[in-house]
Amino acid sequence: MTPGGRLQLLLPAGMKNDETAIWKSKLRIEDGTGTDLTALFTSLRPWLGAGGGSSAEEGTILIPHAPPGRLKISLGGEGTGMEPKQAEVSVEEGGEAVADLR
Repeated sequence: MTPGGRLQLLLPAGMKNDETAIWKSKLRIEDGTGTDLTALFTSLRPWLGAGGGSSAEEGTILIPHAPPGRLKISLGGEGTGMEPKQAEVSVEEGGEAVADLR
C-alpha cells in the first residue's frame, strides 16, 4: 500500500461533514474497477475527529491518503432526500484531487 494522494470532496450546500450526514447521504467512493472503497475510508475515519485528517471547513471532506488512480464519487439519490451527485477524479501519488459534489 502506498501513501496515495489527498482527496478533497466539496459537499452540497447545507451538508455537514459529520458521520451521520455522510452515512445518510449514501456517500460511495469506487476505484477504477468498481470496487466500493467507502467502507475502508469510513472504518479509518480520516475526515472525523480532532486529528490531522479532520476537514478544516464545513462543507468539505478531506481524505489524506486516497489510493492513486481513477475514483468515482457519488452521493444522494433514492432515500436520501438529496439530488444525486457524481464526480470522477484522478488521484496521483503525492498529489491532490478535488471532487466537486455541490
